[in-house]
Amino acid sequence: MAKFNRIAARIRVDEPDDTSNYIHVHVYDKDGRLLDKNGKVVGFKDSAGHVPYSYDPLKYKQGAFYGK
Repeated sequence: MAKFNRIAARIRVDEPDDTSNYIHVHVYDKDGRLLDKNGKVVGFKDSAGHVPYSYDPLKYKQGAFYGK
């Protein structure tokens, strides 16, 4: 997975759909271009823009991502 340091990005989490049968995110750069899991620009219809996402809430305490 690419490490995104201090970039302006927008992330959208999606349920499984016709293109991918898993929960995934879409990552967009500051110019609104879709990125793949390595941070490379891909076409809007490219399946590489569906980055697999998993989160197990039982592994993390509430607020763990906010430094609490």
